[in-house]
Amino acid sequence: FYGQGMNAAFEDCVVLDECLAEFPDNRERAFAEYFSRRKENADALADLAVENFIEMRDKTASRKFRAKKKLDHLLEGLLPGMYLPLYTMVTFTRIPYATAARRAYVQDRVVYGTLAFLVLIAAFAMIRFIIW
Repeated sequence: FYGQGMNAAFEDCVVLDECLAEFPDNRERAFAEYFSRRKENADALADLAVENFIEMRDKTASRKFRAKKKLDHLLEGLLPGMYLPLYTMVTFTRIPYATAARRAYVQDRVVYGTLAFLVLIAAFAMIRFIIW
């Protein structure tokens, strides 16, 4: 559900070609190396596809989902090159799938942590204002 099957297949071809070039006389070693290099990203893409399916099926109508997408686009514009939404990383860059998934996880933790902190500060300021 990311439309990345063909892209992943081309990446597989590139990595397999590299492995065959590195181990021209040892096909077994070349294929073992290929498997070890591609496994993490293949697993990550499979997980991302399932998560994207669930998101499209269950979450796109929610306000929280739409707000997160708007925030993603805002941060991408304010922090070009530093902040990329997961969909952008997967679909429009050459960032490996596993790296994109990890980076998106960290970005989400930072964004949600920052939002929680700002809400706490706003609540504290309101309480101070009411008390005074």
